Amino acid sequence: MDGQAQAEGGKYVVVWNEEMVRKSFDLFLKGRYEGDELGLVMLFARRKYDPNMESSEAMLCRHAFNVQDADADGFLRELRRFEVPLGTFTERPKTNKPKKPIMTSKATVAYMTLNPKSTRLAWLEANQKLMTVLVKDPAQALRAFRSCRSTLDSSLHTATSRRLFMDIDVDSKDLEVLLSVLQVLQQEKSMDSIV
Repeated sequence: MDGQAQAEGGKYVVVWNEEMVRKSFDLFLKGRYEGDELGLVMLFARRKYDPNMESSEAMLCRHAFNVQDADADGFLRELRRFEVPLGTFTERPKTNKPKKPIMTSKATVAYMTLNPKSTRLAWLEANQKLMTVLVKDPAQALRAFRSCRSTLDSSLHTATSRRLFMDIDVDSKDLEVLLSVLQVLQQEKSMDSIV
């Protein structure tokens, strides 16, 4: 799920088509998560959308999202958490230039992981990372403690509990390329359905 953010009234608008977001929630997320599973919603800035960025991409923000207890309106509210004042995020330049805002209407895009993430697996991985730091280098305990949230979020990002969907990234806006990829996938015998 993605949609380029647009600047409006001093903030960024991530949701530009509510009906599309509702349909996407119902099609891809509704009723698919169970037990300890969460979704992960992320906001990125990417140079492929704004060539003025120095770095190729930057994750600006991410939130764990309880899909099981949500409906399409709750998903819309979650995406709108990214609608922050202009200039909230800055790019760390590679040179000694002053920091500059990177969150432009061209650069930003919101993503939602479609495959569920396991909070149990994330807790175990984060705990192992933090305990390893504590045991190997007790002097780093304070730094590790301060980064607990980041460590947990990072662990959640990699803690896929089940594969409901195959991830395919087609970096083309050419309709013919997209249709040819879809045609190849539809011919694949092992796939039950293509959305």
